[in-house]
Amino acid sequence: MWKNEYSYVENLVKIFFEGDEYAKDEALSEIIECFKPLIVKLMFRYFSVYDEDIMQSAIVELIERTVSYDYLHYNRFAGYIKRFMELYFKRMYFNNINSCEIICDDMYMSEMSCNDVYSVEVDSMMSMLSDSQRYIIKNNVLENKKLQEVAIDMKISYVYAKKIKKSALDVMRKNI
Repeated sequence: MWKNEYSYVENLVKIFFEGDEYAKDEALSEIIECFKPLIVKLMFRYFSVYDEDIMQSAIVELIERTVSYDYLHYNRFAGYIKRFMELYFKRMYFNNINSCEIICDDMYMSEMSCNDVYSVEVDSMMSMLSDSQRYIIKNNVLENKKLQEVAIDMKISYVYAKKIKKSALDVMRKNI
């Protein structure tokens, strides 16, 4: 059986929830192995580098999502994990964890906290955006509100909101 096949992953999830302790450990190890390529892909998409710390924190997130998954009511574990891993990496990217730690180390003497640095960076990046771009990024990315809900709030179509969000993220990426 091919390891990346959806039915194989679904079977591993079933074993994880219904098996004995040894079977659970083995199934979880296999689940992690199946999703490592996705984690690496997302890591390169958002950070353009392989980092062992990011890998470990993503695996912890994967384990937490696996444990909290309700396999009796859902049957698309791979889609569930893919969605949450993408959200996880988006949050990491916008929280700018690595840059914040480096900046905080450099600014330790000025007694400026990491959150202060983060706020300054976010405010600086947001100031480059138009009002509509800023509203979408604030609500959709930073506050995790669904893009469709944001579009309704703005009285625009979902497709147009998606276009605005893409252009806003392009502007932000260019100015990082």
